[in-house]
Amino acid sequence: MAPLQNPFSLEGKTALVTGGSRGLGLQIAEAIGDHGARLIISSRNAGDLEHARDHLKARGIAVGFIAADNAREEDIQRLADKSIAELGRVDILVNNAGSSPGGVIEFLTEEHWAQSLQLKFMAMCAA
Repeated sequence: MAPLQNPFSLEGKTALVTGGSRGLGLQIAEAIGDHGARLIISSRNAGDLEHARDHLKARGIAVGFIAADNAREEDIQRLADKSIAELGRVDILVNNAGSSPGGVIEFLTEEHWAQSLQLKFMAMCAA
């Protein structure tokens, strides 16, 4: 009898994780990479991305990074183009990049909420 294949394997898959340099984005990148996917992580800060890349590589994860600001349409297009050029295709998009003015959620204005949604919408459109 042949052994069962791992139903959670992402071997042969590629992933782009925005906001992947720290926090939840980095944890998502770890999980996806630990299951075999090749990754591109992105955020605005190249220094943070270098640290995250080194951390992920130490776990045996194939990862690259692209610094991009998802609030800028030209950065999003560059991120999409470079990710496809490097990975060949993007099978999984984790649109984690976001912004928040901080503070208690009930005091956020409609403008703050709209800015956060616009950031995510622009990244989805380019991908």
